[in-house]
Amino acid sequence: MKPLRICLYGWGFLPQIGGAELSLHYLAEGFQERGHLPVVLAPVTKGDIKAWEINYPVHRYYRAQSLFLLLEKLRSRFDILYVNGIYPCGYIAARLKKWLNVPIVVSCPGNDIQMIPEVGYGNRLAPGIDRKVRLAVNKVDALFAIVPTIRHILESMGVPSEKIWDVSHGSAPDRYRDASSIRTLFDIPENHRILLLLGRNHIKKAYPDFIRAMPFVVGRYSNVTAIIVGQDTDQLAPLVEELGVQKHVILSPPFTWNEYPRLLVGSDVYVSSSLGEGFSLALADAMTAGLPQVVCNVEGCRDVVRHEQTGLIVPPKDPHAMANAVVQLLTDNEKCQRLSIASKKVANEFSWDVIIDRHLSIYEQLIKEYKTH
Repeated sequence: MKPLRICLYGWGFLPQIGGAELSLHYLAEGFQERGHLPVVLAPVTKGDIKAWEINYPVHRYYRAQSLFLLLEKLRSRFDILYVNGIYPCGYIAARLKKWLNVPIVVSCPGNDIQMIPEVGYGNRLAPGIDRKVRLAVNKVDALFAIVPTIRHILESMGVPSEKIWDVSHGSAPDRYRDASSIRTLFDIPENHRILLLLGRNHIKKAYPDFIRAMPFVVGRYSNVTAIIVGQDTDQLAPLVEELGVQKHVILSPPFTWNEYPRLLVGSDVYVSSSLGEGFSLALADAMTAGLPQVVCNVEGCRDVVRHEQTGLIVPPKDPHAMANAVVQLLTDNEKCQRLSIASKKVANEFSWDVIIDRHLSIYEQLIKEYKTH
């Protein structure tokens, strides 16, 4: 196979850590390992990127004007443009489509397409952005739906089904093989089971719903500790104290990326009270680490978790239902083990090795079609 020159363009990148940033890194790294020529196009950001040992080119820009200058420089140097996010990056790429003269592939991670009006979540709630998103999805060459829900949303916007490819983000199994437990760091008793929740304290995460479930959990299974890790989780402290579960709930700031495997390996159950996700890398990583899951019956979560096979799915905004599901896993070791084994098997479906090979197969097809038109 002739090496492909692949430009990966995003609105965020390392050393910032999030699903979008990590997916660009793992894709670029995987492309290079397979002999291709990736280059990442991303904004300037604060922090030290040296710890990531990046061996592929990264071009930074400050604002749109600088981006256009970079694209002018790179235009004749790549065969395909992969864009992470339909807005704003996908929209900008769509407007430059004729000028770029290469196939444009856009992955839709969630907040650029999904909407949860009751909590004000989703870029498309703004009419001006919604118009730009609709323009972009119709002009680009291909769209990657990271979960089935995203495909359904795109089709409801009038995008032809043949233009949509089902390609999720991935997880890296090797990260969890030699990780040590996090139990000693938080001084958690050896006889306590650990519940883990990951992600910044955003209204979409609905952490208060989980915290309201904890008194019911503790009332039926007292040897339990929940760890909520993410930015601004300290703001949940008043509710934790009000409900009297401060001995059973730990609120932690974010960890470094290299420390996250310790959190997952040292926990017993992964819990998500979220009201909606795209493809949750935290959830995928939990499955890869072999954690059974308790999640809400919402977009993104129900696309990944298999009820009664890898985890349990409960109604959103229902602390009693969430507590019942958590207690069920804490008290049924045989079931917990069965779900753990199944989670690892299912997680193999979205390992980065599988995802990267699928990307390359689609890229080759799109480039061939583009040249013949």
